[in-house]
Amino acid sequence: MGLIRLLIFVAIIYFIYRLVRNAASKPAATTTPIAMVKCQQCKVLFPQQEAITKNQLHFCSAAHLNLWLENNG
Repeated sequence: MGLIRLLIFVAIIYFIYRLVRNAASKPAATTTPIAMVKCQQCKVLFPQQEAITKNQLHFCSAAHLNLWLENNG
């Protein structure tokens, strides 16, 4: 009877150890929202960090900036 109690106790300790280890190894979900802007020429949304900005207007490429300047500039 004492051996069975010891085995159950060891098994419980082992499972608690595994739960704590698995919980500690998972990285916290930290997502930061990405600012999106709309291209003035094609109206497609894309990340602001990739934007070409001219006079507070955003463009997805230099070609669209040039095209917009030809038509509106």
